[in-house]
Amino acid sequence: MKLVNRRNLAALVAIAAVGVVAASSISGASAASTKKVCLLANSTTSPYAALLNPAIVQEGAKLGLSVQTLDGNSDIATQAQQMDDCIAEKVAGVIVVPVDAKGIVPALARAAAAGIPIENSNAEVDASGLKYIKGFTGPGDYEMALLAGKTLGTDLKGKAANIAEIQGSAGYGPTIARAAGFAAGLKATDPKATIIAQEDGNWVQQTAQTDAAALIAKYGKKINYFYCHDDTMCVGAAAAIKSSGLPIHIVSLTLNKQGAALIKSGVFLFSVLQSPYTDGTLAAQTMAKILAGKTVPKVQYITTPLVTKANLAKYPAPF
Repeated sequence: MKLVNRRNLAALVAIAAVGVVAASSISGASAASTKKVCLLANSTTSPYAALLNPAIVQEGAKLGLSVQTLDGNSDIATQAQQMDDCIAEKVAGVIVVPVDAKGIVPALARAAAAGIPIENSNAEVDASGLKYIKGFTGPGDYEMALLAGKTLGTDLKGKAANIAEIQGSAGYGPTIARAAGFAAGLKATDPKATIIAQEDGNWVQQTAQTDAAALIAKYGKKINYFYCHDDTMCVGAAAAIKSSGLPIHIVSLTLNKQGAALIKSGVFLFSVLQSPYTDGTLAAQTMAKILAGKTVPKVQYITTPLVTKANLAKYPAPF
């Protein structure tokens, strides 16, 4: 066996030591360059949120962001406390999908006062909170609903029609915007169309099915259309309509695979595409730009086209 003399051994030890220091330095630089960001999610369990949140985390990781997801469980008190925890932790930034558009504003003010930049994702905050955020990314909920209302109103060609509406959850920004936009779209194209009832489906299929069944029991043949704030709830409404045997049509927002199948079969007249992957990716990219000191647009809406049987092949459902 060949022995290593003392001089050579010392040289090998020195080289190894330099390698360890270099590796440690590289690792330390990588850790230092990673910026911790809180994602205050309104939910982690809804079909859309279950895809939106990971999209933010994954895109953030590519851009040097370590994104921690905190589930607000659709409770504004919980989300406000989570904001305070993130402030105390002195995170680099916060991405917030607010549970309540107005209720989150005091928490936004506290974060802004602490010097923490805020990116508002997916669900817009109330106008009173705009001064605290760097920018919004996500769907234009009012615009999506306005398009849906105008499309239905145009199709009605001035005829009278009664519409039952299954909304999202009370106080939630998209719920408010999707109700207002649809009503405005109808008024602009067919003033004879009337929204005769509204119920909260809370973005849950079974809840929406129960709501729709109750509305059908109450109004019966008076209902000509159901409008739902997303496809998940409209799938529930479709089941209730099928059980009733009544010829009630459905229009919706936020296309999913079940909704696409119902468009193809003619149960849904249309929906509007909204991709959680595009939504989440843009949110993370915008947060990275903010933390790099770049100015970002105050509002960035993702593309949300109307989807009918005629163009369904062009716009496949994202989930």
